[in-house]
Amino acid sequence: MGKRAEQGLGRLLVVLGGVVVGFLGGVFTFALLLATDAPAPEEEMPNPYAEEDRANLAAMSDLQISGPIVLDRTLVVERGPTFDSANFSALTEALQAHPQVDHVSYSAEEGANLLFKAALLDSTKVDAAALSALLAPLDCKVVEVR
Repeated sequence: MGKRAEQGLGRLLVVLGGVVVGFLGGVFTFALLLATDAPAPEEEMPNPYAEEDRANLAAMSDLQISGPIVLDRTLVVERGPTFDSANFSALTEALQAHPQVDHVSYSAEEGANLLFKAALLDSTKVDAAALSALLAPLDCKVVEVR
């Protein structure tokens, strides 16, 4: 047999060996997947903490909240035509002066409006008119509380 024939036969054996090894690897992997006892995805796993969770929820239903509730809101402040941007710190201080406002900070601009992030105390209903009254000397008013 010639040298080229031997090289061709060697390459053929390498390719056939790779095919056989690949096939056996696939068969082995499939058999391994079938042999494992994994739960089906639609089966729900039991929660070992279910009773503890129920007890915690029952205990929390008796919980009494003391002190003020603080909610984060966005105040939309409309600037009037005579608003001076030099009064920006005065605007923040005026918002901070309202008794419902725990903390306020500038957030962004939205068109002609300024957005302020505010932590409001007991803010089941925010008095936007009272906030606007504080801002009137600066030619601003609160148009929305989000």
